[in-house]
Amino acid sequence: MDIRTDVKTSDPSSVPSVDGEAALTARQCCAARDLLDWTPEELARRSGASVQAISGFERLERPFPLLDALAVARALKRAGVEFTANGHPRLALFSEGVQG
Repeated sequence: MDIRTDVKTSDPSSVPSVDGEAALTARQCCAARDLLDWTPEELARRSGASVQAISGFERLERPFPLLDALAVARALKRAGVEFTANGHPRLALFSEGVQG
């Protein structure tokens, strides 16, 4: 079971989104980082979220603060990550933001 970015609400329809897309799950966050070959430290550097927040979220140990969740989702998107209809991350073919 994945924790959504907004665990303060029990209504999944009210989970925040980024640019109209569904909220990021812990599993998606970890898979997207793996796809980019980023450590939690690298994702933290690029998003401004703390390493502790990212690692705790991915291990399902703590809720992800909303501002951190949005910053992480935006950083992944800037790097060229997009999510398929089934929620799996992939790199966008022609993304301007893809960087190693």
